[in-house]
Amino acid sequence: MTCHSPAPFRIFVSEYVAGGAWPEGIPEGSLAREGSAMLHAIVEDLASLPGVEVHTTWDQRLGLPPWSRAGSATRPSALLRVSEVQGPSEEWEQFTELASLADAVLIIAPEFDQLLERRSDWVASRGIPLLGSSPGAVALCADKWKLALHFEALGIPTISTSLCDLAGEPTTEPGWPRVIKPRFGAGSTSTFLLHSPPEQTMLAGHLADEPLLNAAIVQPFVRGEPASVAVVCRGDGQGCLPLPPARQCLSSDGRFHYLGGELPFLSPIAAQAQEIARLACLAVRGLRGFVGVDLLVDEESGRVTVVEINPRLTTSYLGYRQLLADAADSEGVVSGGSVLARALLWPENASNPLRFRNSPTLRFQPAHS
Repeated sequence: MTCHSPAPFRIFVSEYVAGGAWPEGIPEGSLAREGSAMLHAIVEDLASLPGVEVHTTWDQRLGLPPWSRAGSATRPSALLRVSEVQGPSEEWEQFTELASLADAVLIIAPEFDQLLERRSDWVASRGIPLLGSSPGAVALCADKWKLALHFEALGIPTISTSLCDLAGEPTTEPGWPRVIKPRFGAGSTSTFLLHSPPEQTMLAGHLADEPLLNAAIVQPFVRGEPASVAVVCRGDGQGCLPLPPARQCLSSDGRFHYLGGELPFLSPIAAQAQEIARLACLAVRGLRGFVGVDLLVDEESGRVTVVEINPRLTTSYLGYRQLLADAADSEGVVSGGSVLARALLWPENASNPLRFRNSPTLRFQPAHS
C-alpha cells in the first residue's frame, strides 16, 4: 500500500522591482534595496512553514538570487523554486503562469502607475486567493488625496491635503513650509519640503525630471516623529491586529528618504498610535494581511496623525520578524519570522497579542547593494 503525502500549499510571491518587472535598466536605489530585502525575508519565512511550497522570480540583472549566496538560511529546493528572468517580458510570462498554478499569491509592488492595483486585479479577477489587499483597497490607499478626504470624513486624524497644479502660481494655502508629493506615489519618491514660493517655482521648472508630480498634492508641514505601525488585517473589515510602533529614520535634506527604522518605538503614546493605526485600517474595506500605516507622533501635544497607508508588505517587516519571539507549536519551535509569515497566511488565526522579545532597540534597514 502506497502512502501519499498531502500536496503542499503552493504560494507565489511576486516582488515587482527585484523580481524582474522593473522596466528601466538595472534596478537600483532605495526601491531595489527595499524590494530585494523584503523578497528575501518573506520567501525565507514562508518556505520555513511546514507544508508550504514557495515560488518566486528573481531579476538576473541583480546578480545571484540571495537564496543562492553563501550563508543563506534558505536554498532553492523542492519547496523553494526561484525562476530567474531577464526583464519585464519574461517576468510577466512567469507571473501569469506561476500565479495561475498557485493556491495563493502575495504581491509586493509600488502603488504608483497602478502597478500594485493592476497585478492584484489580474489575480483576484481569476479567482486566485490574494495574500494581500483587494484591488479596491489598493486603489484607495494609492490615491493620497482621496484617502485623506476619506479619513477626514470619518474623523480619523490625518493631514489636510489638496490637489496642486505646479504649473500655476503657488497658492497661499496651506502656508509655509509645505510638502509637495505625488498624488499617486510610493515611499518618498518625488517628495519635497518647500519653504517659500520661489522654491516651489523652481521645482515647477523641473517637472520633466519629476513626472510623478504632474499629478501632485500639497500638504502643510506637520511636526512630529515619523513612525509606522504594521497591522495584520483579516480582510473582513472586522479584525485588525496592530503591532508595536516603529520609529522611521528619514533623511533631513527635505526629501524624506527612508533610511531604515527602529523597533520598538518606546513612546508614551505608543498605545494611542496603535489604536489610530487600527482605526485607519478598519476604515478601508478590503485591507488584508500585512499593512503599513505611516504616522506622525507628537508627544508634546499627544497628537497622532495618519500620513498614509501602504496596503502591502513594507520594509518594517525586516524588523518585526527579528523582534517577534520564537513560538512552540505541534511542529516544534518556529522562528519569529515564521510566526509572522503564518499570521499573513491566516490572519484570522493570528494570536492576539503576538509575543515580542524583551530586547533593546532593534535597528533595521535594507542593505546597500
